[in-house]
Formats: sequence, C-alpha cells, structure tokens
Amino acid sequence: LDAETICDEVISALHHGDTWHDDVVLLVVKNSPHDRNTYDDHHPSDPLELSRIRASVREWLTSREIDEPVIDDVIIALGEATSNVVRHAYVDGNSGGMRVRITVADSSVDVAVSDQGTWRAPSPDGGGMGLVSIESIADDVDLSTTPDGTALRFRIALGGSLPLVLVLVAS
Repeated sequence: LDAETICDEVISALHHGDTWHDDVVLLVVKNSPHDRNTYDDHHPSDPLELSRIRASVREWLTSREIDEPVIDDVIIALGEATSNVVRHAYVDGNSGGMRVRITVADSSVDVAVSDQGTWRAPSPDGGGMGLVSIESIADDVDLSTTPDGTALRFRIALGGSLPLVLVLVAS
C-alpha cells in the first residue's frame, strides 16, 4: 500500500464521529530497499553526464564521512572508468548507459562500472592511460568483458592512499 492509503485507513479506523477531541499526528515511514552503504545508479553514456556522476559520488562519499584523500582517489579512478564507457563502449552510432555501483565496506570502497556496449581491444598505436591510471590508484582491478557488455571493478583502501607517481615514457 502507498503512504496516502495507509494514512486514510488508519485515520478512518481511529476516527469515531464527526469531530476530533484532540490533535492527531500520523507518521508513515517507508523503509528504503537501498543499503545506506551502497550507491547504485544508472547514467546515460553521455560526456555531459560525467561531471554529474563525479559530483553525485563525491557528495555521497562525503556524507558517509570517507576521508578526503580516499574520495579523491575514488573520483579520479571513477572518472577514468566512466570516461572509457563514454568513449569506447558504444560504437557505430549506438548509445546506451552505464551502471555505477559503489559499496563502502569495512576497509575499502568497492567500485563497479558496467555497460552493455561492445569491448574494443586497445589500438596497436597505443591509447589513453585510463586503465593504467586506475591500476596505479586502486587495488584488485578486474576488467571483464562478455557479449553483453563490460564491467570494471576496483577497490580503494580506506586507510588512505599512497602518493601517485605516474611515469610516461615517449619513444
């Protein structure tokens, strides 16, 4: 039943007559099926959506009192992962979405970004540094591809991050 129906039924059951002899307050609370420690949202694969995703996740992690250096690492790695979906997942004019799921566990922030696009192998000419950047920030990076899409999972420890040193060698 919806909240309004529940209120109507309770008020009808309590009310006997035309007038009330005292004030009545009725509060109906609906439990959310979502776990407080899990962020789970679907987003369009659109470049304009990337900053919204980062802002939403930053706000969510901040509300869970995650340390700022950990939040920064999550946002950097998440930004790379979601940018890869926008750039690479949907080809030949196809469009689609992505799912971002983040769970705050006892000792880590676990992130999963998935799409229903087509995996493309890295170009022989080289490519971006997105996955390399994620691997330098996160632990337990797992990239899996199927005909139904791609999923990238990674974990960032809650104990703080090590300084990021990225060395690029041009040949």
